[in-house]
Amino acid sequence: MAVAVCLSEVETVGIAGERVAVMQFTGLKDKNGKDIYEGDIVRHLDQKRLSIVEWDPAAFVVRHLPDLTSDFIAYKNHFEVIGNIYENPELVESR
Repeated sequence: MAVAVCLSEVETVGIAGERVAVMQFTGLKDKNGKDIYEGDIVRHLDQKRLSIVEWDPAAFVVRHLPDLTSDFIAYKNHFEVIGNIYENPELVESR
């Protein structure tokens, strides 16, 4: 299960008996106004390829599948969140 929370709320998050992944918010929204988090799988609207949102030492980037090249997230309206690596691993495994 993936749980998206504000870092200031981390201490209050607890789900008995569940493994959870806390996902860092990028501060950006996709073309539909949905929050973009680290670990999200996004579709590029202009190229139709999938990428994974990751933290690089200086900024959030999108790591393109299947070649794993990366770019900075510069144009948030060019992406649509379609899942995340925790709840939808099949989207990544099929690449």
